[in-house]
Amino acid sequence: MSPVTDLRAELVEKISAKQKELDHWLGEQCKKAPAPPYTSIDLRDSGFKMSPVDSNIFPAGFNNICVDDWNLAASTFERVLTRVAKGKRPAKILIVPENHTSNLFYFENLWALKEILTLAKFEVVIGHLNPAFEANLPKGCTSVKTQSGRTIVLEKIIREGNLLQTERVRFDSTDLVLLNNDLSGGVPPELEGFLRSAGTAAQNPSTYAITPNSPPNLPGF
Repeated sequence: MSPVTDLRAELVEKISAKQKELDHWLGEQCKKAPAPPYTSIDLRDSGFKMSPVDSNIFPAGFNNICVDDWNLAASTFERVLTRVAKGKRPAKILIVPENHTSNLFYFENLWALKEILTLAKFEVVIGHLNPAFEANLPKGCTSVKTQSGRTIVLEKIIREGNLLQTERVRFDSTDLVLLNNDLSGGVPPELEGFLRSAGTAAQNPSTYAITPNSPPNLPGF
């Protein structure tokens, strides 16, 4: 093997040998400074060193997770979302995605995210706030194709008082809203009040990556 390969193999061996200790340490650090509910980090690998170069508080690459790791991803989601809901496991999750109309790779990401959350036994609805979408299914639903040719259904989000709903599925205040939208175009009227304690996405996006479906109960992270 090359020196670089030897170095990587040695590093993997050392990390694996201390996996439990590392997991415990990371868990303790998260208690002191809770991490965002989810994020993605881009790594640059030069062969002899690796460094994070970018992070995204609203990940759009769940389709890049190996299917073999979906069970781990699902169990992690279940643990994190239960923590967000103050120890009570939510039954339903409403995903609020970006307003893409033609990005098939992003739709593939939404498909994978829903599949992983469904694997964790949540009832998952992909909503949308995009006025450009025209319903092609009953009850305000729009079917779109992903990059791989799969079909996902987006449901128009409706604001009813302090709750977000869709015409097909009813949510209550114990359910969760999962934001997968950086709101770079501004906060839509349907979300006003839900994000009131967070300011703008650029200021502190992690405080509302996930929120209970009721503005008065908005948690901080």
